Amino acid sequence: MGKYNILVINPGSTSTQVGIFQNDKCVAERSISHSLEELSLDVDAQREFREKAINEFISESGFNIREFHGIAARGGRLKPLESGTYLLNDEMLKDSYDKTDGNHASRLAVIIGEQMSKMANCPLYIVDPISVDEMIDEARISGMPDIERRSLGHALNLKAVGRKTAEDLNKKYDELNMVIAHLGGGTTISGHMKGRMFDVINDFEGIFTPERAGGLPNLQLIKLCFSGKYEEKEIISKTEGQGGFFGYLGTKDFLEVENRIAQGDKKAKNIMDAYLYQMTKVIGSMVAVLKYDIDAISITGSIARSKRVIDHLEEAFSTIAPIKVYPGSFELEALAMGVLRVLTGEEKAKSYPSGEVIL
Repeated sequence: MGKYNILVINPGSTSTQVGIFQNDKCVAERSISHSLEELSLDVDAQREFREKAINEFISESGFNIREFHGIAARGGRLKPLESGTYLLNDEMLKDSYDKTDGNHASRLAVIIGEQMSKMANCPLYIVDPISVDEMIDEARISGMPDIERRSLGHALNLKAVGRKTAEDLNKKYDELNMVIAHLGGGTTISGHMKGRMFDVINDFEGIFTPERAGGLPNLQLIKLCFSGKYEEKEIISKTEGQGGFFGYLGTKDFLEVENRIAQGDKKAKNIMDAYLYQMTKVIGSMVAVLKYDIDAISITGSIARSKRVIDHLEEAFSTIAPIKVYPGSFELEALAMGVLRVLTGEEKAKSYPSGEVIL
């Protein structure tokens, strides 16, 4: 195997993760936090400071942009796709600019990466984007014929953690039934049956998060939308960006909320209790769908570092299945390995959005 330098770009709701891999070894990585002032800007307006931070990281890591053989970008809310590694094309770039399914920062990965790939004269790929879709047919039914449930979630990290859980249990991923929860600024709770991510409950349907409102009472939301008090853009911001802990407590910092509770803040404690309550309901619903035939409940994301959260889940579910904890995110590694498999010829890249193998 030759030496391949891979740049990984992963913008999230509150930070930008970036890494440089030489083959399967991470030689530099950084999680770049962004201020509330920066995050208050529209996602398109965030492109400039995120791109600048990525370029500074590359320079400070001792690399030149032309040294990269491939760029791995986290895919945003694209068209439904099967799992895999996809080569950038015009349709993917166009869909990354599209905000039909929400205005999440992850779509900037392709937009920023496309410019960097031109400078580097190397290909850009996405790996297991948010829109990976393995849902079973009955999970797609919403209850209203005009609306179909879609598979939008942290597929990249969920799949990576599924494989790590299987390794820890000395099993194969496709041998296990699991519930895997990614808990962070964004949240996805997913069911995995013998290697298939058969259902996902994201933070538009499920629990609220540090910045998202989660599932809301339909009639009250409809009345609020038509009350004349808010424009469409304001309603969207209240559900994504200004909801959840931020809406109630004015902070998106989970650790700050825990510190406020420790100092006797009763409102913070009440909101935290509601968060844990909702989390238990949603994870429990996925356990029930698996008919309690479950090998593990795996918790990942930044909030998996919270002892309060893990202790709560142990108390709620440890008699049903072992609680496996994988704090943080394995997205950088998963992105890089997906691209490396293509560069080495171990795996073929796919065409967006068909999923057809590129020969």
